[in-house]
Amino acid sequence: MKLLNCPLREKFLLFLTTLLVPGCAILNQPPPTEIPAVQLQCENYPRLVDGNMGTSSILKVEGSVEKDHTDGVTLPYRYQDSIQGTNKVQALIQLNSAEYVTYVEIHPASNILSLTIDTAESDQAHRFTRISDNRRAKSENAAVIRVSIERDILFLRLTATSERDNTKAIREPSTDKITVPFKDIVIREVKF
Repeated sequence: MKLLNCPLREKFLLFLTTLLVPGCAILNQPPPTEIPAVQLQCENYPRLVDGNMGTSSILKVEGSVEKDHTDGVTLPYRYQDSIQGTNKVQALIQLNSAEYVTYVEIHPASNILSLTIDTAESDQAHRFTRISDNRRAKSENAAVIRVSIERDILFLRLTATSERDNTKAIREPSTDKITVPFKDIVIREVKF
């Protein structure tokens, strides 16, 4: 009987209660609701938010890397890289009305070297704020990217950085200059 009246047991029960009550409250919260595809629109890439995982959007990257010899005497075979155009592509997704979004899932069908997400609460001058959760979000082997948003948004801007497509490199025989295009980014769906 002495064990039941022990102050250590009371402390343990109090500690256990403080852990269980909030844990049960978290489990009883409803799961975040998914925003239906009819409430989303993307002007440039409509298949990005059509709700069909069977379709995909090809985000064309308008740029390439030019590798050219430097004019060095000590290292005559050293190449210098310069980007012509850009290695990034953007998609702007608009919701019908500003809503609280818990997270965004991006379902790519290709590798994404780097992905940044910016949001805006209103359409006044598109004042975007960067989501700090995804500083180095990337996808290899078409892995799904899930980014926590947890704020009201009206616009979501995806900026994806593409990787070089070395299989399509072109060498100019007269100058030995090499042009390497960037791979296009293919995304099946963006879910809210």
